[in-house]
Amino acid sequence: MKSLCALAAGLALSSVIAGCGHSPTPRYSDADIAEFNAPIECTNTEECERLWRRAQAWVVEQSGFKVQIATNSIIQTFNAPSYSTGWAFTVVRSPISKTTERFVVSPSCGDAPLCRKSKYEMVAAFHATLRPLKD
Repeated sequence: MKSLCALAAGLALSSVIAGCGHSPTPRYSDADIAEFNAPIECTNTEECERLWRRAQAWVVEQSGFKVQIATNSIIQTFNAPSYSTGWAFTVVRSPISKTTERFVVSPSCGDAPLCRKSKYEMVAAFHATLRPLKD
């Protein structure tokens, strides 16, 4: 009887372990892909300042960590520890011409395979939040 129970326990454990493999790569919609690839840019001071304030608010809302740097050119949270599933961010605001600035976000998650969203999804969400509103 003991060997039958040990066998049953072993089979149950192996089926649990087999179910722990990596999930398949998620498929993204064409809209998500377009949002991820389209840069966030502004062309006048008022618009750039408004987007920068929106970027700061988004980082505070989405990050699992406190903001450690917030200037007029960088927003950075504390880094995510390796065991964490919270998101950390760095956002850089750079001039790319005399009249245009670009916003670039770099998300990181300590234990990326266990994080609820992918890096790709976080960048797309940032872009969607900052996308200039159409009149």
